Amino acid sequence: MDQKTSDLIDELYCKLSPLLFRFAIFMLGDISIAEEAIQETFIIACINAKKLKASPNPEGWIVNTHKNVCLNIQKSRNRYLQKMFSLDDADHLLPYTEPAFEGNDDLSKYVSSEDFLILRKLILEGYSHKDLAEELNISIDACKKKFQRAKQRFRKNFQQ
Repeated sequence: MDQKTSDLIDELYCKLSPLLFRFAIFMLGDISIAEEAIQETFIIACINAKKLKASPNPEGWIVNTHKNVCLNIQKSRNRYLQKMFSLDDADHLLPYTEPAFEGNDDLSKYVSSEDFLILRKLILEGYSHKDLAEELNISIDACKKKFQRAKQRFRKNFQQ
């Protein structure tokens, strides 16, 4: 990247970062993720420097890119939640303000070890209610109820 392009990106960063930060906080609800969104926006600007320079409105290009970055982060966070807990009614979670999961270890903050075992086996490992009920030595109906309650506790704790 030439010096002129680097100076343009630096100038845009200094000028737009407060606005972009406020927008990302509003969209994502988390300071650290908002900062990452800004960094990702300017990484994209560096990668697509020719398009940025060719744009008649470089500030608008950055703002639109940032909006798309925030939307993509929000969508991927919600997809992960839906995948984790097979939420049919996940629309009420948009947008949520908790940090994104880095891995399964983070779930211990939201559910007990017994709930985590049930959720992990049924959702991630693909156990059937019958298989899990046999493993836990309980009835299938009891297994379904434990699963339902574990999901409810997770939702409640996660949304706080």
